[in-house]
Amino acid sequence: MGKTMKLFTIAVLFICTTMFNQNLLAAPPDELPTENQYGGYLGPDIKITELNGEINSLIGIKGGLLIQETLLLGGAVYGSLDDVEGTDDILGYGGLYIDYFIGDPSDNRYSFNILIGAGRLDDPDDDDNEDAFLVIEPGISTQLYINQHTRLNIGLSYRLVRGSDYVTISDSDLSGVSIGLNLNFGKF
Repeated sequence: MGKTMKLFTIAVLFICTTMFNQNLLAAPPDELPTENQYGGYLGPDIKITELNGEINSLIGIKGGLLIQETLLLGGAVYGSLDDVEGTDDILGYGGLYIDYFIGDPSDNRYSFNILIGAGRLDDPDDDDNEDAFLVIEPGISTQLYINQHTRLNIGLSYRLVRGSDYVTISDSDLSGVSIGLNLNFGKF
C-alpha cells in the first residue's frame, strides 16, 4: 500500500506541474508574468455525504498557496458533525490539497482538485477504539466570483477510503460522493 501511494502522489504532482508549466510555455513572451503572481486563500467548507448508509455532514477548512492564479497547493481537513451510523465514532480526515483552475480569476471558473491524506474513526469516550486509513478524494467544482477577495465554490467529490480495520464498517461504508459548498477569502 505504501509504495502504491508514493507512486500515485508522484504521478499527481507530475501532472499538476506539467499543467502549470504548459501555461508558461504556451504564453507569448509579452504575456509572461512580470511580477510575483502568488496569492492564496483560506475558507470554511461544508459537505453533505453518505457514511455507512446514512446522510451525514462534514465541516472543514481548506486553503493554500495560489500560483499563477491557476494552481493551488495547500491542505484541507474535515470532521463529521454526527456519529457514523452504527458506531459512537466521529470521522475525521485531511491532507495535501491540490486544485487546478480553468478560466479567468476575475470571473466564474471551474477547477479539478484532489485531496490525498489520512483519516480516522475515533470514539471520543474510548481511547482504545480508533481506526486510521488512507483517503484520496478527487473532485470538480465551480468557483463563483463574489468580489476581489471572496469566492464561493460549489463542488462534487468522491472520497475513496482504503486500509480501514474497523470490525463493523468497511472501506466502502466510509467511501462515497460528497456535495460541497465553501467560501474562500484571500488574494486570487
